[in-house]
Formats: sequence, structure tokens, C-alpha cells
Amino acid sequence: SIQAIANGAQDFLIKGEYNTSSLEKAVRYSIERKRNLQLIEENNERYDIISKATNDVIWDWDLLTGKVKWRGQGLKHYLPPGTAEENLADDFWVNGIHPDERKKTIAKLRKAIFKTDWGSWDGDNRFLRSDGSYAYINTRGYVMHNRDKKPVRMIGCMQDITDRKTAELEARQSKIAADAARKTQEQFLANMSHEIRTPMNGVIGMTQLLSGTILTEEQKEYVDTIRDSADNLMVIINDILDLTKISAGRINIDEVDYV
Repeated sequence: SIQAIANGAQDFLIKGEYNTSSLEKAVRYSIERKRNLQLIEENNERYDIISKATNDVIWDWDLLTGKVKWRGQGLKHYLPPGTAEENLADDFWVNGIHPDERKKTIAKLRKAIFKTDWGSWDGDNRFLRSDGSYAYINTRGYVMHNRDKKPVRMIGCMQDITDRKTAELEARQSKIAADAARKTQEQFLANMSHEIRTPMNGVIGMTQLLSGTILTEEQKEYVDTIRDSADNLMVIINDILDLTKISAGRINIDEVDYV
């Protein structure tokens, strides 16, 4: 009928003479084509669901023709101004990589592609956004080979990891700042212990000299108290200095005999 032809039935109509065998082939072809169309629709739906769930960009690269197909909800963040998704150039990904990282990234990718048996690739780099800024992305891909073990196709995804990279950078900077503060503290304690040690040695020395003079019993008691206090304070000063050495990894351990 006209309605059947309008729905595409002419694609399955047998031209000219036909018999049971040709009719059977036509029906089989019709069924197979419908099944393939359903599989394509299911795959497209699957891609859409994955991209919505992850906000990743999915790519399919034909290594023989150089053509790349792009899909995914996140793709809109990287489209060049005025460029539709279906009109992306084949070198879109290469041009999007930050110039400082482009050569190294492409070399690593080529190495993965031309492995003998199989090749997977995983790399982090900066990628150009639509607004002109750069995002940190992680790109993963898997290379497919033919029977002759030649690379023919590569499929992968691109994920925005800017938040993770920013957190890592902040943590690294915080660690650097903490290390600097710790070193400053260690240096201060070391300097302080050395500076206090000098006047304390003077106090101990003068106390010893004073104890060698003629003193009353009460004065001797005062001198002994000063000497004991100075000795105790010197122990604390030495402990502070040892603590700074331990923190800096510069403590020395002496081997001595004991009974």
C-alpha cells in the first residue's frame, strides 16, 4: 500500500521475477535490518544514559580514516564557539590540548596505539573549554586491532577532573606551607636553645666561683639552690636542642658500654 511504501517497504520489495528463495532472503534481510536498527538505537540510548550519569565525553576514533565521533553531555563545555557537535573537526581533541602538554600527550597516545597486541591509554592534561579557560581532564582509551594485529579503532572517554586536581594542588601547597612552618619552628628552637645556653653557662660559672668564697651557711644554701636550678634548666635546654635535631633527622646515637 501507499502507507507501507511511505514507511520504507520499498527497500524490501523484490524487483522483477521472484521465487520462494528470493522472497525468503528478502524477509531475512528485512528482519536483520530491523534488528540492526534496534541495536543502533539501543547503543545510542546507552551512550546517552552513560553520558548523563557521568557527564563524560565519549569518543570513537576510526584509525584507518582518521574520523572521530563524539558523544556526551559534557561535550558542550568544550565545543569551539559557533560549532555544533556534529560539525567538530577531526583534530578537535589535538587542538584542545594545552600547547605546553600537546607534544608529550600525543607521543604517549601514539605509543599506546602501536603496541603489538593491545593498547590502553590513560593520561591527564589540560584541555580548552568553550569559554577560553582550561580544564584538567583525564582521557582513557582502548585500542582495537584486526586479525593482523593492526590498530583499526580506538574508543574511550574524557572526564573533567578539575576539582580533584585543584584539591591535590591545594593539599600540596598546604604541605609545603606546613613544612616551611615546621622548619621555621625547628630553627627558632635551635637558635633559642643556643642563645639561652650562653647566659646559663655564665650563671653556672659565676655560681661555682661564688661557692668558692667565704659564705655563711645561709648564703651557701642560696648558692646551692641557684646551682641546682641552673643545672635543671640546662637539662631542659639540651632536651629542646635534641628535640629539634630529632625532628630534622640529624640526631646522632652514640654506642657506649654499660654494666
